[in-house]
Amino acid sequence: MEPATWFAPDAAASSVYVPFFSSVLATGGDFESDLYGQGSMKEFSFKSGSTRNAWWAFDFVANWMELSYNNMSKQYVYPKVQQVQGEVIEQVAAAVASGADLAKVSKDIQRRVVDEWWELAGMLIVRYNDGFFNFPESAPHKIATIGYPPFWLEMLGYSNQNWAPTWVQHSCSVPSLLPEEQRALASPSASLRELEGHFGPACPAEHATLAAPALPRGGTGVGTALLCAAAVLASSLVSFRAGQRSARRRVEEEQCGYTRIHA
Repeated sequence: MEPATWFAPDAAASSVYVPFFSSVLATGGDFESDLYGQGSMKEFSFKSGSTRNAWWAFDFVANWMELSYNNMSKQYVYPKVQQVQGEVIEQVAAAVASGADLAKVSKDIQRRVVDEWWELAGMLIVRYNDGFFNFPESAPHKIATIGYPPFWLEMLGYSNQNWAPTWVQHSCSVPSLLPEEQRALASPSASLRELEGHFGPACPAEHATLAAPALPRGGTGVGTALLCAAAVLASSLVSFRAGQRSARRRVEEEQCGYTRIHA
């Protein structure tokens, strides 16, 4: 195989590597310098004719994926990476075997990959605009909601009473709705137990929890809900300060139809 440096300018998981052949660079051969040799992280433009280099193409897609990483990576980005990378590898192998002009081959690949990634970026903007899944190939005239994974909602304690104040805390239990193949990865590890030896237990016997308040029976609707939520918030702040002064204290009290329990 012809010696070459395979380079991708951004996150490896969402980027395609392109070749820079040693024999081409050693003899002063050119590469797509406007795409892979110029540009700035401090400047970006959508204007036609402006330089839209490789780094911005891949960086833009990687950042746009944060809108819905699970859906976008599986539907479009990862399959596109595998497809284009496979095609590039096959093209390079064929070029080397046939003795083709490697300078031209490498420049063609570099230009094609960047062009395809800008096209992908434009398509993803449309598909995931406003946080929806817009006009997918399976339903080109429809817009669908994506939502959050059930295990993630479980981790946040989401319920029908989520209008109440909620504080997210660490937990020693793995979410029951987490996909089975991921549960083992989320279980406490030896490294966690080692850290506990230095910094204390990560999972004390008692945990600070706040039960979601419920409207009293015969309540007066929104007004009662707002008063109850205000009482919960005020009482929680007071209890937090009291808990700092008396560690490991358990308190139960009834107020506005809810029970608050904390360490």
